[in-house]
Amino acid sequence: AEIKETKNNRNTPKEGKIIYADGSEQIIEYGTVRVNPRFEKDRKEVVSVILPESTAVIYGEVNERNQSTGAFTSCTALESVTIPGSVVEIGDGAFASCYLLQNLTLPESIVKIGFQAFGNCTSLERITLPEGVVEIGGEAFSCCNMLGSADVPGSAEAISTCMFANCISLKTVNIGEGVTSINDCAFSGCISLKSVSIPGSVAKIGEKAFENCKTLKTVRIANGTKEIDASAFINCSSLESIYIPASVKVIKANAFSGCRSLKEIHYGGSAIARMFLKVEAEGNEAFKKAKMHYNSK
Repeated sequence: AEIKETKNNRNTPKEGKIIYADGSEQIIEYGTVRVNPRFEKDRKEVVSVILPESTAVIYGEVNERNQSTGAFTSCTALESVTIPGSVVEIGDGAFASCYLLQNLTLPESIVKIGFQAFGNCTSLERITLPEGVVEIGGEAFSCCNMLGSADVPGSAEAISTCMFANCISLKTVNIGEGVTSINDCAFSGCISLKSVSIPGSVAKIGEKAFENCKTLKTVRIANGTKEIDASAFINCSSLESIYIPASVKVIKANAFSGCRSLKEIHYGGSAIARMFLKVEAEGNEAFKKAKMHYNSK
């Protein structure tokens, strides 16, 4: 759909505006449903954005080279954004490479967050995803260097591929009961992450999901998870203990390769149940050498 504009009074509080570094303003008319502004000045001079209360979609798309282009991509001086409760979708790359964006409040109305929507927002410090968000695109928050914590609600279908990859300051993440998958490379390179609890609703932990999380010490997986994919915890060199429920049936090759500190495995089942847990031999020597505790909770 094309951007719809109306001739509402410019003084109405429901309209939006773009504020530039020199103090000048550009109005976004109330009635605009799909925001994709034509900037009156260089987008690199935008410091603040207030979206009109009519906004439903913040534009974004991915080209044939898998590069995202969105409404505010590369607004490198953008410091603040006000998103109204009418917004249901933040498009691919909508705010990618907004280097100075520090804090962001997402309204409960949002259902979809696109590919690379906030990727490379290197000053973003915290993100709480709203209850009700269902679809989150790959790399949505990748390379957010200052991101220290994240909350993912159970309404989200999955922690998508590379969703938090290379968020080097990420220390805590809360994953809600209801999330069904942690996809490939979801937390790859999160070198400050020290512990993680995975709810039982997560059926599969994807390939390289926690690759190179070098300070990760403890992992607790709740009953319900069925598979730990190849290289899931590869090179987690500080990993000391992991809680694995009896529901896990397969641990694939190299899942614990390079986990040289792994000493304790707390297994939810009995010694007999352990016999039915398939652990592929390649690269899982650390897992097999660690002390196994049975019937752990």
